[in-house]
Amino acid sequence: MKLLPSPLVCRDAVELVSDYLDGFIRHAGADEVIVAHQAPTIEGRLRSVTLLAEAMAMGKPVIATGYSSNIDFMTPSNSLLVRYRLVELDRDHGPYRRGATWAEPDIDHAAELMQRLAADRDLAEHLGAEAQRDITEQLHPERVGRLLMSRLKALTAGMNAAAAHNLSAKHSAGRRAA
Repeated sequence: MKLLPSPLVCRDAVELVSDYLDGFIRHAGADEVIVAHQAPTIEGRLRSVTLLAEAMAMGKPVIATGYSSNIDFMTPSNSLLVRYRLVELDRDHGPYRRGATWAEPDIDHAAELMQRLAADRDLAEHLGAEAQRDITEQLHPERVGRLLMSRLKALTAGMNAAAAHNLSAKHSAGRRAA
C-alpha cells in the first residue's frame, strides 16, 4: 500500500485515521472516518472493523475499502466503499504467506470519495443517519445474541451427529470383532 503524504488535508474536519488506537480516541470529534485497509493482520482487521462500526453507531459517515468483514454491515446505502484490486503477495507478510491474496485499496478513489463527502454535507448527513440506523438494528445485542445462539446450536447439532456416528461405528466394529 502506498503511504499518503502527511498531513493529508482534504478539509479541516476530515481526518485520515492511520493509527487505529489514536483513532478510537479521536473519531468522536471527527466529521467522517476513513479506513482504506488491506486487513494485513487479524488484529488490524478487528480494530478497523470496530472503529467503523463505532463511528457508524455514532451517526458518522464512513469511507472504507469495500472488501473484508466490514462489508457485513457496510453497504452503498450507509457508507462509501473504496474500490480495490485483489493482489497476490510476492513475499510473506505477517501471517499472510507469499501467494496469498488481499485487497489493495484504490487510494485515488478514496481521495475522490473524501472530496465528495466534504463537498456534499447532505450526503454526509444521509449516510450517517443510515449508518446509525443499520448498525443499531444489525449489531443490537439481542440480535447478535440470537445469531450466536443459532450458530452454537448448529455446531453442537453437527457435533452430536458426528459423535453418534462414531459411537455407532465403534459399536459395529466391536460386534464384528466378537
